[in-house]
Amino acid sequence: MKNKPKKVVSKSSINSLTIILGLGGLGFFYLAYFLIRDGLAEEFPQIWPIGLGGFFGVFGLFCFYTLFTYDKIYIPKTEKANTKPSYFSTIKTKTYFAMVFFLVGLFSLYISLRFYIDKSEEVFIKDLTTLTDVISNKVEIHKGSKGSKSIFLYFKNYSDFQFQISGIAYSAMNTDKFIDNVKQGDTISVAIKTDEFHKKIIKEKELGFYDKSVNYGIISVFELSDKNLNYLDLYDYNKQNISDKPWGIGMYGLLGFFLIGTSIYLMRLKENE
Repeated sequence: MKNKPKKVVSKSSINSLTIILGLGGLGFFYLAYFLIRDGLAEEFPQIWPIGLGGFFGVFGLFCFYTLFTYDKIYIPKTEKANTKPSYFSTIKTKTYFAMVFFLVGLFSLYISLRFYIDKSEEVFIKDLTTLTDVISNKVEIHKGSKGSKSIFLYFKNYSDFQFQISGIAYSAMNTDKFIDNVKQGDTISVAIKTDEFHKKIIKEKELGFYDKSVNYGIISVFELSDKNLNYLDLYDYNKQNISDKPWGIGMYGLLGFFLIGTSIYLMRLKENE
């Protein structure tokens, strides 16, 4: 009669793992809650924050699932098997991580493809419409993740929308002079896409699914000026747009191939066990 497999528990390893998984699960749920809440706060539900919130929520569930099933791994009682194997070496966990890496890798390749498609796209003055209004919020630079910077403007007569200067526009803009010269209550002019003007501002065109679901409350700025200075010019925007493309294609492309390759490697390990 074969010996029944013995449950092996390492208290120190489980205690440390409990802290990591518990805090990780709570952190992911925290992020998921705020992302989904913000995605539902707009006039139309927004795909990206809701989708990203769901993604973090799945990670939170995975952390708690791991936390409550970790001590249910059994190994045969042998002379060498006197310690518990790492949870992250099990077949089931390899499958989970392979799936996550594969999905994130596909998303990275999609972003790289968008950089490539947009590489030759140039914005023309005929595609823009200029608005002039009074700034209703404090003019300041907002710092995001990984050192990114943006300027968000709200206008007295268009309070439902955030006019955003970020990414390429921020890099091409004379930021220092704008921050020094322009304050809340000043009147400035911004150039935005004419299509957005007709759909969001004067509502002459019907909003499509993409318009409603992706960044509905945000309008990108391509030119910016007041009565004295031009702080962002379309020529400088297009010039910066072209120079920013190669790094985006390369970085996200390499990340995507690396994650998909890692996913395939984990699946092959699983098949060999």
